[in-house]
Amino acid sequence: MSAASRIFAVLLLVLAGAFPSLGSPGLVFSPSEWKFGSILKGQIIQTVVTVRNTGEAAVTVSLVPTCTCDTATPTERLLKGGGEGTFVITFDSSDDTGITRKDFLIRTKPAGVAPPYYTITGIVRAERQAGMDLAVGSGRIATWFQAYVGKVKLATVFAALAAVTLVG
Repeated sequence: MSAASRIFAVLLLVLAGAFPSLGSPGLVFSPSEWKFGSILKGQIIQTVVTVRNTGEAAVTVSLVPTCTCDTATPTERLLKGGGEGTFVITFDSSDDTGITRKDFLIRTKPAGVAPPYYTITGIVRAERQAGMDLAVGSGRIATWFQAYVGKVKLATVFAALAAVTLVG
């Protein structure tokens, strides 16, 4: 093989690596995953996910839930080359507590165009925690204070603190 043939072969390999998806579909999800933060058990929450087809060829995208707590509307969408569409994703936290991760399987026609799943993450709290009500502007500081002090008189609290100080 001559030097010119080797250079040509290397150049072809480089160009093939630089443009692997020229004309073929590719999908970009926005947001790339849904981080819903912290919610109360039993809440049903939604978000909108935009899917963009970065290729020239059309692709059909389906979001398949992996549990009964998730839904996607619509379940399937045809995206033309360069086009985009949206899915409304719903999560029902009735059966979850703690750190939560759920996935939607991503099915495409043609196959293999997208990552294999779309991820949902967050924390599902079992019940309202008084300390969580201290969010700025929530107006719940008095409620928080009452939850901890309740009907205990302030004098009783000071007497208990004084006894601990004198004994300790």
